[in-house]
Amino acid sequence: VLHTMEQHRIKRLPVIDVQGGHQLVGMITEANLAKNLTDTQIAEFTTRVYATA
Repeated sequence: VLHTMEQHRIKRLPVIDVQGGHQLVGMITEANLAKNLTDTQIAEFTTRVYATA
């Protein structure tokens, strides 16, 4: 999830139930990541997602 969000420079990632008709079942957000990452990982994520190219 972290890699996908960084690679595509997105702040929210939909969670899809592929076996249940491709229904949206939730969203993974920056806040979700912040609860489970170290300060260093959060800093790296924000740099990669928010950096201007």
